[in-house]
Amino acid sequence: ADGAAEEFIKWLQNHGADTSRLRWPVTDGNGRKAVATQDIQENDYALRVPEALMMSPSKALKSEIGESCDRHDLRGDVLLATFVVFELRKGAKSFWAPYLRMLPSPETCCDWSTDELERLHDPELQERAESRERWVRDLYDRYYTQTLVVRYPELFPLDFFTYERFRFAWFVVQSRAFGRKLRETALVPLADCLNHSHSIQCSYRMQDGCFELFPTQNGEYVQNHELLNSYGPCPNSKLLLDYGFSILDNPHDTVRLGLELRPLSDDALVDRRRALLRRGNCSPYPTFQLRRDQAPVDALAFLRVALAPADVLSRREALPEGDDVLGFLGADDEEKVVAYLDGLLET
Repeated sequence: ADGAAEEFIKWLQNHGADTSRLRWPVTDGNGRKAVATQDIQENDYALRVPEALMMSPSKALKSEIGESCDRHDLRGDVLLATFVVFELRKGAKSFWAPYLRMLPSPETCCDWSTDELERLHDPELQERAESRERWVRDLYDRYYTQTLVVRYPELFPLDFFTYERFRFAWFVVQSRAFGRKLRETALVPLADCLNHSHSIQCSYRMQDGCFELFPTQNGEYVQNHELLNSYGPCPNSKLLLDYGFSILDNPHDTVRLGLELRPLSDDALVDRRRALLRRGNCSPYPTFQLRRDQAPVDALAFLRVALAPADVLSRREALPEGDDVLGFLGADDEEKVVAYLDGLLET
């Protein structure tokens, strides 16, 4: 391990963290990873980190910058990112210096060039990446350029609280923070160094003032195998935005499919189709998120009406109130609907 990593592990252990059940960092040509030093069964912790070592918005509010940040309504991720930059400015005097010193630059597709983003052939993801960059810049301008560095230059000197440092800290929070099962978003040293697997069965909890990562039901960590975390059921678009990587054959990947009825000039039945869709609580201009190994039932329901010939449309309109007007009516009609959807997906 490099010197910064060794110092980081010693800092954790000296302040009460139990890292004995894993070895980190282990390098194998594909970056850093953690390896289990023993078998760890369901509900037994793999890693234990005292809350005192975690960085959170509440600790930011108790720090030297707390009053000024609270006065100007800094909350959540922006407040935590500001706290990270503030502690970075302290250098070796920061309590969290061993942790902050070993943080790598966050990976995100927001760093890609326009040409690289276009190679994804995903205009929506490209727009999200570009808009996120604009959003981060807007946060910096709103809270730093126009507020903190102007009103409190002794706490937030402009030569240190630069956009580049805020952007680094903001993406650190996006890519490393835990939150869903904690009282608030928090950076948890070492727990945030574990790689992702969509198949690992694990969770985390606060137990006796400590953060614990543990295998859940039907899960386990095996000695000498990589000790992984799950970042949640993330599609590749989220993985690319927040973490800068994607997974081949990701079971949580989605495809966005927007559909709409043909205009009246092309379809004399469009008003009847629109009324029937509304009767079935379906928009005439729906957008569907299609998932791997999951039947696109809502898209099929829309297409049954959008493609129905006049006689089938009449049969659906004649159904009693309360019946499913978007449901299956016959094998021949369904075959045409499925074939049409297959054609859309192929393109």
